[in-house]
Amino acid sequence: MTSQFNSEFASAVEWLRVEYKSVQAGQANPAMLDTLRIEAYGNPNTSLTEVASVTLEDPRTLRVSPWDKDHTKTIETAIREAGMPFSVVTDSAGLRVIVPQMTEETRKKILKHAKELHEEARVRVRKMRQEANDTIDKAEKAKEVTEDDSRRYKGEIQKMVDDANHALDVIYGQKEESIMTI
Repeated sequence: MTSQFNSEFASAVEWLRVEYKSVQAGQANPAMLDTLRIEAYGNPNTSLTEVASVTLEDPRTLRVSPWDKDHTKTIETAIREAGMPFSVVTDSAGLRVIVPQMTEETRKKILKHAKELHEEARVRVRKMRQEANDTIDKAEKAKEVTEDDSRRYKGEIQKMVDDANHALDVIYGQKEESIMTI
C-alpha cells in the first residue's frame, strides 16, 4: 500500500533538483533557462528549449539561438521579465545572456531564494504525508486494513518523509555551498 507514495515523495526531491538548476550561482549554465516559458506558436507555456538552443559561450555568458528569428524579441522579453539578474544583448545570431559577477548581497538574495524553494519542497512532502495518512485512515474505517496495519503503514510513510526531507536538506546544503564558494 505504501509503495505508491514512495514515488510521490521522490518527485518532490526531483522537483527541487530541477528548480535548483535555474538558480544562478555566479557561473553561466544552460540549465538556468530550462524553466523559462515563452509564448510561441499560440502556446503561452512553451519551453525555451522547444524554440531555441542554449549553449555556453564563456563562463559567464549563454548564447540563445532561436530556430525561428521571429521569437528573438519574445525570448528577450521573457528573460527580462523572469526576474533573473541577467543582462540580455540581442545580435544577429540571437541573444547573449550575461550572468553578472556575484556580490555578497547577490549571494544572500540567491541563497534566500534557494531556501524558499527548499521550504516549498518540504511543504509538498508534508502535504503528501497528510494525503497518505488520510488514505490509510479511510482504508482503516472501511475495514480494508487492520489497526495494526494502519499503524505500520503510517510508520513506513513517516520513514519515507524523513528520507525525503534528508535528501532535500542534502540538496539544499550542496546548493548553499556552491552559492557561497563561487
